[in-house]
Amino acid sequence: MLSVQILAARTMANWAKRQTKGMERVLTTFATWQKRTAMRREIARMQPHTLRDIGLTPWEAQAEQHKPFWRA
Repeated sequence: MLSVQILAARTMANWAKRQTKGMERVLTTFATWQKRTAMRREIARMQPHTLRDIGLTPWEAQAEQHKPFWRA
């Protein structure tokens, strides 16, 4: 009976680890999407001379601005 309890405890511990790692991945993905959205909004507000300073043309900036947040 004890071995069944130990096996059940190990199974639950492994399940909890997988759930935690999965949640970490989800939160990391959401944080990445938020950063991309913020960066693209900032690029959209930049003046052409500022865009040139960071190596972008106005057309490249517009293309970046219109990318969906999930696309790198």
